Amino acid sequence: MPSASGGAGHEQCGRGDSDGRGHRHGDQEHADAVGYEQEQQRNDDRARSADQHRRERAEQRRDRAGAKLAERRRGGIILVGAMGAENGVPCMANDGAAKAYVHSLGEALHYEFKPLGVYVTVLAAGFTNTAVLEKFGLDPKTMPMKPMSVEQCVSEGLSGLLKNRSRIVPGRLNRILNALVPASLARKMEADMLGTALAGKSAVASARGEA
Repeated sequence: MPSASGGAGHEQCGRGDSDGRGHRHGDQEHADAVGYEQEQQRNDDRARSADQHRRERAEQRRDRAGAKLAERRRGGIILVGAMGAENGVPCMANDGAAKAYVHSLGEALHYEFKPLGVYVTVLAAGFTNTAVLEKFGLDPKTMPMKPMSVEQCVSEGLSGLLKNRSRIVPGRLNRILNALVPASLARKMEADMLGTALAGKSAVASARGEA
């Protein structure tokens, strides 16, 4: 009897320890789950706060840019982008992405300022004969397509603004290419042209350095 009673007591004690460990394990899992949910909530709150901050900064920039014009309820803004920027521009990826932002910003502002009597136009220019060409090692005389003059680019941009166009691509040939050439082909053409020009510029610089 004593041995049976002791055995039973030992068995009961064993079950108690097992149940205790189970409860503790379950409590830990619950605590971990609650902690994970709380951390996710904090991350979501931070993301919403950052997004709200970005929106507020964008609105502040918009307000500063057009506040005076909006007060007068007349005037115009031209934002200079680049033809095909939304498709990506090889060898100048950062510049292209920045211009794509300008396009998105300008076309949105076009409609936001329209009721206020303020015109906003995006000038999506193609290759234009400026100092930027030299930066990329391009010679206007040897380019596959002659770059547009600054005067023509400015003239067509102002004309588009006076007509309150949301976007203008200056140059008839540019407009045809922009409308008909697939984005993948345009990227390849730009990659070939800019890549070759930059490689030539680098080779010339190396030769001068060695001399």
